[in-house]
Amino acid sequence: MISTESAIDDDIVDEVSVVLKTMSIESSWSKKKSALRGELVTLLTRKRYLSFEGGSDRYLVSRVGESYLYDVPLYKQGLLKKFRGKRIRIVCIQSGRYKRGYMAGVVGTTPNSLLVTKLVQKYSFPAYATNAKAIYRTRRYLVFQPAKSISVFSIKEPKGFVDLRVWDSILVDGKDALPKGKLRHNKDGTVSSALLGWRGQHEAPTLKEAVDYLTDRIRKGWE
Repeated sequence: MISTESAIDDDIVDEVSVVLKTMSIESSWSKKKSALRGELVTLLTRKRYLSFEGGSDRYLVSRVGESYLYDVPLYKQGLLKKFRGKRIRIVCIQSGRYKRGYMAGVVGTTPNSLLVTKLVQKYSFPAYATNAKAIYRTRRYLVFQPAKSISVFSIKEPKGFVDLRVWDSILVDGKDALPKGKLRHNKDGTVSSALLGWRGQHEAPTLKEAVDYLTDRIRKGWE
């Protein structure tokens, strides 16, 4: 995933920028804009841009004709791995309900002062979690017991918030500072848990095993 902080304004002046600027003038989709899109794809293909699909949450732009520059880190994996150490332009060239079409190509070399050699992940937690009683914590995850007087909101839950009459602790993912799981400490010492929005629940003999169950599914993208 590319962070908004890593995106650089596309200030490159070339054949591509001319087409992109012309597209931006068209306020609505039209035959002219559709023709410009075709011209853009042909131009990017000729320049050997890589074509791929992805979500706008991962590649930031979602409207056809939007673009930005990105310095690809030396640790980069996945589709953009081949561009390590290069400054690339990423262009949205296709809309879609769940995924967008993109093309990416080299526009220069990342300055040595801006080269990123390794990923340093920073985690943060919302105040309502850090001010509450923590019962389990790792570098990335925090499980806390919320006061009954507060509401832990989540659009994934049926009522828009976690029902604290049923669940007595919440797991927060420090990667995006969002609640991801709910837990209940049973009288027999076992712990019930579920990802937010899930109807079923998992039974574990200990809190650690319940947290391991939730975090494993978060890492796999089940949340």
